[in-house]
Amino acid sequence: DAAPGGAPAAGPSPSAGAARDAGVPVVGAADRVAGGEGDIGIDVRARLTGASPDLDEVDLALDWRVADALLERVTGDTLLETVLDDGDARRVLARVRLSPDEPSGTVALTLDTPVAGTVSLELTGLADGPGRVAGARVDLPAVLAPPPVDLARLESLEVALVPGSVSSSRVGNRRLHRFSVRVRGTLGAGTEVDVTGLDADASEHFRVWEEGHVDDESPVRVGWRGEPVAVYLVLDVSASIALAGARDALVDAVSRTLAALAPVASFDYRTVASEVRRVADLRAVRFDAPGEASGTAFHRAIDTALDDIETRGESRAVIVGFTDGRDFASRNFYPELGSDEAVLERVTDRLSRARAARAAEGRDLEAHFASLGPDVDVGALDALAAAGGGRHVPSDSPEALDAAFEHLGGALRGRYRLEYDSQRHAPGAALELEVRAAELSARAALPRDRP
Repeated sequence: DAAPGGAPAAGPSPSAGAARDAGVPVVGAADRVAGGEGDIGIDVRARLTGASPDLDEVDLALDWRVADALLERVTGDTLLETVLDDGDARRVLARVRLSPDEPSGTVALTLDTPVAGTVSLELTGLADGPGRVAGARVDLPAVLAPPPVDLARLESLEVALVPGSVSSSRVGNRRLHRFSVRVRGTLGAGTEVDVTGLDADASEHFRVWEEGHVDDESPVRVGWRGEPVAVYLVLDVSASIALAGARDALVDAVSRTLAALAPVASFDYRTVASEVRRVADLRAVRFDAPGEASGTAFHRAIDTALDDIETRGESRAVIVGFTDGRDFASRNFYPELGSDEAVLERVTDRLSRARAARAAEGRDLEAHFASLGPDVDVGALDALAAAGGGRHVPSDSPEALDAAFEHLGGALRGRYRLEYDSQRHAPGAALELEVRAAELSARAALPRDRP
């Protein structure tokens, strides 16, 4: 039986002959699309509400509203079905009995990753017309990860070797070269972007010139296993987030960013208000309620992340932080310092020194920050980002958070760990990496390895 009201209930799979409306549009995470003629349709907005620790599961909410013209055709037998189409079969994930008095609601789903296909909301049992009406389909891969850069729009391309990332060793009768690069470019109006998505076809976009020649039998590979990234998330959960109406948008943006990194990353989670709390995953994030005593010990949270980074052996660590306010609470943890400015100076200095020390050992540390609203201390976040060799991306509204985190995620996904397996096993060959995208190319010379 269907669940009443807005509560979803699992339902049986439809028959193999269930009709598929080829004219229904496919939409991304925040599009509003009508699924019928004129104003007849079902509006759907997809957002992520949490995930498991390693992002092998994600929690998806589908906020829906049925158009007035369809409500006039609702009967006692009308059901709202959530249908998964993975390209091979259609399966009903949930059913809701629809009432004209409740034209909107939310369907909550938990999906294994990686996901493929689409989810659609469909009405059955309607009167006076087609018995089944389909609303917008949600493209699941687009919900879970931002799309890669449109290479056709690139107007310039550049590649830079990551300092200290090059290694070379003989393996049998070949020589294996490993190195990391960052790829950036510009779009129209000079907009700078990190060029993401090149790993989907590495041999097409990367090639190595060895002593002036390209060996087609030795393609460049993406070697993520050699350089996983440890992501330390620091999330402000103070009461002002809820007051700004930013909670859902923030969790969605963070979840999407981490989901895009999941194939190559491990995650450490901590939230911060008046105190710093380690949490198991995004599902365990709790925001302070409006009116509740709350603060923002953001600098203290960065300091605790550095404690863990310095005691662990990750080759690449990245701090990703978010806040919407000024830090007046961290000084409570450093009574010997006496001022907010002194705490900031301590943490930025420690971050800078930790980054330099790890670089000397051939290990990386970066720190990137996103912020929301006019009350943040822009100077403090800029200083932290500079000390961490990263970026601070501000946003002026909850709706802009997705773009801010996409920008930070791009900075991480625009870096590639590559492998080149040369048939020349002797050291000392002249190597040059070429990156190709659309009609553009860029090169970077690798340092010669010595016997």
